[in-house]
Amino acid sequence: METMANSKVLISVEDGSLFNELVSFFRNAGFEVITAKFENSLSDEREIDFFVLDVKGATTFLQLVSLQKGHSDNLVPAIVFVSGNDEAVSWYQKGFDEIVFQTDSIELWKVKLQKWISLQQSYYSIIEGQKELVNIVVHNLNTPVVVLNEDGCVETINKVAVDLFGLDSKQIIGVYWAAVTPEEYHEQLIKIYEEAFKGDAVGVNQMELKIKDRLNRLRTWKVSIALNTRVKKFVVTMEDIEPAKGYQRAYYESEQKFLSAMEAVNEVFAVTTIGGIYVDVNSTFITRLGYRKEEVIGKNVLDLNIWSDPSDREHYVSELLSKGVVSNMKVVFKSKTGTLLYGILSGRIVMLNAEKYIFTSVKDSTELENIKTASRILQNIRKAIDTVADADSLLLTLSNEVNKFTCFQDAEFYFFKKSDSRVYCFDTQKVTPCKNHEADILLAGKTEKQNKLVVLSREDIHAELGDLIDKEQNSLPEVWVGIPLGAAHRFFGVIILKSVSRDLLHYQSTFSFIEIIAREISFFLEEKRVESEMVVIRHALNSAASAVVITDVDGNIDWVNKAFTNLTGYSSKEAIGKNPRILKSDKHPQSFYKKLWDTILAGKVWKHELINKRKDGSLYHEENTISPVFDSNGNITRFIAIKQDITKRIKFEEDLKDHLYRQQVLNDILSYYVSTDAIDQPTLITHYLDKIGSYLKADRMCLTEFDEQKNQWGNLYQWSADKDGEHILSGFDDDTLLRIHDWFINNIVNTEKHCSVSKNDFQDEKLRHVFEQKGIGTLICFPLFHKEGKVGFIGIAFSQPDYMLNEAELNLIDIFSFIVINMWIRDASVKELKNAKQQAEEAVKLKTAFLGNMNHEIRTPMNAVMGFSDLMTEASCEEKNDYAKIVLNSAKQLLKLIDDVIFLSRLQSERLPVTLSECKPAELIDTVFQMFLVSDENVNNLDIRMSYPGNLKDFVIISDVDKIQQVITNFVSNALKYTFSGYVEIGFTVEGNSVRFYVKDTGKGIAKEEIPKIFDAFFRSSDVMFSAIRGTGLGLNIAKELVETMGGKIGVVTELNKGSEFYFTLPYKKVLKQKSTKKIKPPITQQWNELKVLVAEDDEDSYLYMEVLLKKRVKVLDRAVDGLQAIKMAMDNEYDLILMDIKVPEVNGLDATRHIKLKKPHSIIIAQTAYAMPEEKRNALRLGCDDYVTKPVKKEVLYEIIEKKVLGRK
Repeated sequence: METMANSKVLISVEDGSLFNELVSFFRNAGFEVITAKFENSLSDEREIDFFVLDVKGATTFLQLVSLQKGHSDNLVPAIVFVSGNDEAVSWYQKGFDEIVFQTDSIELWKVKLQKWISLQQSYYSIIEGQKELVNIVVHNLNTPVVVLNEDGCVETINKVAVDLFGLDSKQIIGVYWAAVTPEEYHEQLIKIYEEAFKGDAVGVNQMELKIKDRLNRLRTWKVSIALNTRVKKFVVTMEDIEPAKGYQRAYYESEQKFLSAMEAVNEVFAVTTIGGIYVDVNSTFITRLGYRKEEVIGKNVLDLNIWSDPSDREHYVSELLSKGVVSNMKVVFKSKTGTLLYGILSGRIVMLNAEKYIFTSVKDSTELENIKTASRILQNIRKAIDTVADADSLLLTLSNEVNKFTCFQDAEFYFFKKSDSRVYCFDTQKVTPCKNHEADILLAGKTEKQNKLVVLSREDIHAELGDLIDKEQNSLPEVWVGIPLGAAHRFFGVIILKSVSRDLLHYQSTFSFIEIIAREISFFLEEKRVESEMVVIRHALNSAASAVVITDVDGNIDWVNKAFTNLTGYSSKEAIGKNPRILKSDKHPQSFYKKLWDTILAGKVWKHELINKRKDGSLYHEENTISPVFDSNGNITRFIAIKQDITKRIKFEEDLKDHLYRQQVLNDILSYYVSTDAIDQPTLITHYLDKIGSYLKADRMCLTEFDEQKNQWGNLYQWSADKDGEHILSGFDDDTLLRIHDWFINNIVNTEKHCSVSKNDFQDEKLRHVFEQKGIGTLICFPLFHKEGKVGFIGIAFSQPDYMLNEAELNLIDIFSFIVINMWIRDASVKELKNAKQQAEEAVKLKTAFLGNMNHEIRTPMNAVMGFSDLMTEASCEEKNDYAKIVLNSAKQLLKLIDDVIFLSRLQSERLPVTLSECKPAELIDTVFQMFLVSDENVNNLDIRMSYPGNLKDFVIISDVDKIQQVITNFVSNALKYTFSGYVEIGFTVEGNSVRFYVKDTGKGIAKEEIPKIFDAFFRSSDVMFSAIRGTGLGLNIAKELVETMGGKIGVVTELNKGSEFYFTLPYKKVLKQKSTKKIKPPITQQWNELKVLVAEDDEDSYLYMEVLLKKRVKVLDRAVDGLQAIKMAMDNEYDLILMDIKVPEVNGLDATRHIKLKKPHSIIIAQTAYAMPEEKRNALRLGCDDYVTKPVKKEVLYEIIEKKVLGRK
């Protein structure tokens, strides 16, 4: 095939739509399209020039035809449509010219094929140039060469061959070449011709031929005959087997002529030395790479930096030196301006004048690479359209993607926005307005008018803009490209590409891909505009009070407003795509809905009231108006439903009717209830069953109780319309009653709803059979619940199956249930009064026991105090120390006893306030743990442990720290008393929104019957094992009161002989961890012997104790016996410290403190009092005291406070 016109193309594609598109495309391009099956095409007399195949066709092609024989000694041009990249690589490797992705759009693969056809046209232009080259080479070789046409006639013969045959060239041209050879070779030559055209000959056929030269010398020639089917020529070369002189010179001359011929070929061509010095280049080299010839000749390849990757050049030279020739090597070059150029390189080493030179030719494949890049970019842009939120983000993505085109690497990307007539610049992160772009704005206007791609060179811009050019002369690009964005008669703007290199003009076919992308973006912008308009409409509909639903013609929901969600409970996300059947309540027959559809499909408006069901299952009434929506052709495209909630109106009407309907029956029931003794339950219930059963026209009724705690049936009341008839639950054996119980629990108690069951609904076959025998068609049961755990049910039996009560009747049963439950409550109240009386009597007994126990608990330590105090007057010094310790310990026991009694008294007489503050449970647990590690309460040397999750070490809550610590301390003290071996564990966990504190021990545990009383006041275990352990029985009761004051719950888990776990849970408020601020220690400003101290104390013994503690340490120690004296002395003197008793006479200590602080705010006042409650301490601090010590005062505590508050020590 020598030209593209009338070329023959075979199309073998199974996809019918794609096949039709391809046929149309190639016929419009001037091809003769062959549509016969591929297998039959090989026998077609018409030679096929191109194949267009899918994967199946390409596979058949490989099976039937070798790509190296048959039609050509080169590859037959074949295009394969594949589904993905992996297949593409595979078919490229198998030698096919072009691969097209089936997923490409029609526009994209048409662009690819058009490009491919253009390339093929270039190839045939090269072939024509090669013919001329052949003539040049043939006539300048010193070897005989003859070129024959397909008939074997001489077409070209060089001078050497003419001399060989001794004939004039005119006598040989057109002559059958075999005729000028000796006759003995004719048959062999004819066979070579025939086999070559059959496709059986491969490569070159050789034979030896003996011919006399013009000097009549018989010489032996080696004849080589090759068929080139691409040009349909035989090339016959004859080599003198004997040495030929001057061959190198002739070869050199032929190569020089070959180089001249390559100037006509549209490929980059260069000749270099082995060392990389340029000897010569063709004009295509100069044009494509942007260099002048004098800038190249004599320069080193590496100095010009033309190879993008120098290692490619090293590999190329290495291959040449080892093989002598390189073919189809993919390379990337850089032009003078830095633009990357892709190509397919071929080269060989040629000997010229005994020197080796490298002949290199490069076929430009940049546009092919750009086409592949464009396909990937188009996919990326389409993905971006699905993810970006606005036009700027999409254009920013396009800007980044366009730079992936080789031809656009040095181009700048801008966008002209029509809405504000401004030009915007793009970097990798943001879009910003540009200044001084008047030329771009004018050229964008031209693009808008033409509404198509505009490509302008620098000269074109001059011609377009005229005088404005002078102002922007230095900023003009070499190439300006404008791509319009618009859709649906709306113009959005222009994508602008500007390049300082004219190389961009060589790649105008790439712009078509930018146009395709621009169309995609235009559709996106139009969609966003429509969405913006829809926002306004949706806002109006969303503001409507009535529910609005828009569906397609099949009734599937497209959109709902907020009122719909409020009415039905379905969000828009849940509703869209569903059918309104999700609201169906089954309260209307199918004919109701058929009439609805018949009406709206006829194009009419339907309006009706109906009952629908919400998402939560509740029913509601609505007034629904459905209107059809028509398109311009009068076809229904949508339905719009307006739903008005009329539930309240319907309910009001039904309530009024129900009220009047049951008023008479209710009056009778209530009057009887008032006039009858409330305790006479049988009389009341029997009367109610008779009245209600008759009113409902039921067959039978029953009311039964079930004691859930005892798991047994109680009283049973029954009624029958037939006085002599059988009752519902009469005549049943124990097994049947047990089955009824199980059914009752599963269907009524667990659901807490009334249950209506037909005889056929019973899964228990025996029950079904029993109820059939009794003639019960429907049984409706209503649950009865009582706080004491007593449950029951009201059963109403009807002979009709599937019988249903209406709302009024259900309300009547509800009132009846209420009356029955109220009777039970009265019963329970009487029992509660009896229990309360019994508990009061037990409390009196406990209190009496408590007083006796208190008498013992007080006298026991008091005996030690008084006894050993008396002995100390006569004891030695060593004995005095021992006696003093005993007295001190006994005093501590008395103090603890007094504190518990007073604290309990306060808990019972007043509600202690809860003081909230931040605390870390871990630190609180650690404080208690450390306290008991050194406590003398651990008389049994138990292992005291601490436990809490490691991730809760810094966990902070807001609660009452003092009360929590007091409860835990009580728990631990109790555990240490009643545990004789093992361990006591203190810890906490977090469970949901509560903190759970616990103390676990390995003691004996608590008897089951004592657990309910364990937190009662004055309670002590009756276990003789614990009888010797001292205690008032108040600790756990105090703990319970404190926990409940904080809004928590207290409990115990215990098992005999294994141990107990006392716990309490508190709701908490979690706080964020805050940075701690270090407190700066105050400097030490004074010494003990420099202090002046005033003690306000009216009790002589208490003052003497303070005097003993302080007299020898301080400089001045004064005393005030009442509040007034303390105020006067504080005003007249400068004291470093005032110890203020809260209960001094005349003016109490707190008022005296407030008065002193008012006059002398810097005075340091420490309160001392027998009031030991935390609330009192906080009150003293609030009213001005600097600190607080509780009587009896411990000297260590007093000294520590003085050092911290007065001397500045910690």
